[in-house]
Amino acid sequence: MAEPLTLVWAGGEHPFLLRIGELRAIDERCTDGAFAAWNRLLIRRPRLDDVYEVIRLGLIGGGMKAEDAKLLILKAEDQVGLGELIPLASAIMFRAFHRREERDEPVGEPQASDQTA
Repeated sequence: MAEPLTLVWAGGEHPFLLRIGELRAIDERCTDGAFAAWNRLLIRRPRLDDVYEVIRLGLIGGGMKAEDAKLLILKAEDQVGLGELIPLASAIMFRAFHRREERDEPVGEPQASDQTA
């Protein structure tokens, strides 16, 4: 199972996790879907929902109740402004798309250097 990413931000220290269900919700709520939202975050030209929904759903995926997540984002936005939350949303999306699970065995065919005679 994927481990949440714990980050310190204007709302405090909280775990964030975007699994397939949260990513599908981002797909539905953000114009052009989750990959387009992530691209807009990376180039620092997001839409409001790109930032808000990624953080909100990341908090929910990390274990927070939906209403608490909504209130926490609004409180943080009042403190630092929505633009200051763009790097946080970017980090949450990066983790979702580039998460690597620890494995006991390597995936794929063994390389010649991996085989013993």
